[in-house]
Amino acid sequence: MAADHVPQDLRKEIEQFFLSSVLSTGKTIKLKGWQDAGEAAKALSKGAKAFRRRHKR
Repeated sequence: MAADHVPQDLRKEIEQFFLSSVLSTGKTIKLKGWQDAGEAAKALSKGAKAFRRRHKR
């Protein structure tokens, strides 16, 4: 499903969920907008690789 099919009020609710989920962690997140599933998969893969590099033993 393309992101433009998600109702605006649901988008806002999802954004608020992610913002509030890191509120007490001291971390900062930056919302980059809504992308399709392929872009999401790329972002997750990139994040996982970065995590592995930082936590390499």
